[in-house]
Amino acid sequence: MSSRQRPWTIITSILIGLLLAGCASQATPPTDGGHTGVTPKPPGVISTMPAQSTPTPAAIQPATPQPPQDPAAMVQAEFSRLAAGRILYNPPEEMTEGERERVEVRITQNMTASLTEGLKGSGAPRIEQIPVASFMKVRLTSDSFDITPVSSEEQIVAGDTYTQWAWDVVPQRSGTHALILVVTARVKLAGFSDEQRDLDIIERTINVRVNPVYSVQSFISNNGDWLFPTVLVPLIMALGGWVWKNYSKRKNSGSETNNPPQ
Repeated sequence: MSSRQRPWTIITSILIGLLLAGCASQATPPTDGGHTGVTPKPPGVISTMPAQSTPTPAAIQPATPQPPQDPAAMVQAEFSRLAAGRILYNPPEEMTEGERERVEVRITQNMTASLTEGLKGSGAPRIEQIPVASFMKVRLTSDSFDITPVSSEEQIVAGDTYTQWAWDVVPQRSGTHALILVVTARVKLAGFSDEQRDLDIIERTINVRVNPVYSVQSFISNNGDWLFPTVLVPLIMALGGWVWKNYSKRKNSGSETNNPPQ
């Protein structure tokens, strides 16, 4: 080899060595003492992954305020949903002063069941339609009758059977008087007190016949405080004086008959 070719040979060897060293460095993955799980990107490729930001909690939305409930509207809604039902009642048209009569009421949600079987009252039964709640109250009132309830005033009405109310009624005086039947429904409201509404007020006129024996007994019983000292005592004294006078007269007449004059 000539002296002119030797420098070019050295330069060529150096370039080949540098090229081989660069290829070796690109083929060897970087080591950091463990696996990072990150795939190395080729040179010249720009990452398209968005930068991760620290998540922030979602904003808390205030609850929407609810409008206040109207109790009157709730009551109206409850009563508008009452089931259709029937009522039977049997006050007699005529009664006798001082004599007891049975008055009965039956309420049911069953529109076809018989309500007249087993009634004890003598009055002709009448049946009408009426709204029915689960809790019903029935009252019988009058100033001219002595009324004794024989059942609870408020009862549950449910199912296909009827619920019954009954009273023993005694007229206190003769004449024409009214019996008043008040039918009340009660509904429950969540968060409020129970509410009641009178569904029907039934008034029946009763013709009460005179009972002379009861009239005398009732008069004496009701007026005994003044009747005995002002009427009975003088009457008893007068009657006693008349009896004594007649007795003395008969006694004197008997003495004269047994002892004729000499």
